[in-house]
Amino acid sequence: MGRAARGALCSVDDVTTLALTRDALTVSESHQRAIIATLAEGVIVVDAFGACTESNPAAARILGLDGPEQLIGLHADLMPMVDNRLFGFQGGVRVSRSAQFGLPA
Repeated sequence: MGRAARGALCSVDDVTTLALTRDALTVSESHQRAIIATLAEGVIVVDAFGACTESNPAAARILGLDGPEQLIGLHADLMPMVDNRLFGFQGGVRVSRSAQFGLPA
């Protein structure tokens, strides 16, 4: 009779650096959000398509809204009190800064 093979194959990856980086990023994002939330100036963050992804209580107060969550998902074109040229949008279309302000490309 033959002998049965015995053994194990094991692979180990050290994810310490990844975990530390992830933790540092979480702390940094929390710090940034805390700063933005406490600013007296209104902050509205829009994505490349012009949709509001983040805002702070001051922005909502300045715009006469109950809270910053009312701005989330709202497109810059639907914010009549905001000059959309600041976001790079005209008529729902994103334009380059040079074209937007009549500068050479």
